[in-house]
Amino acid sequence: MTATPQYQRWLSLAQAARYAGYTTRTLRSWEQAGMVKFHRIVAPGAARGTVRVDRLDLDRLIEEACAPASVLAMNANREGA
Repeated sequence: MTATPQYQRWLSLAQAARYAGYTTRTLRSWEQAGMVKFHRIVAPGAARGTVRVDRLDLDRLIEEACAPASVLAMNANREGA
């Protein structure tokens, strides 16, 4: 298994799953739900292509899913939150 360079923009499905910390099945579910877009790259003359995921789309999705600790219900009653 090779490490994915942080600057690489177009990731394979496996690389995208490792980068985001989810499974490929989860990413496929997100694609079905329209949360992330897969791009199929087909070489001329090829029957099938390869799926690529834009790392910037994953970054946006992860950032939207993050919430500050102060708004989480489990931290609502803590001092300073």
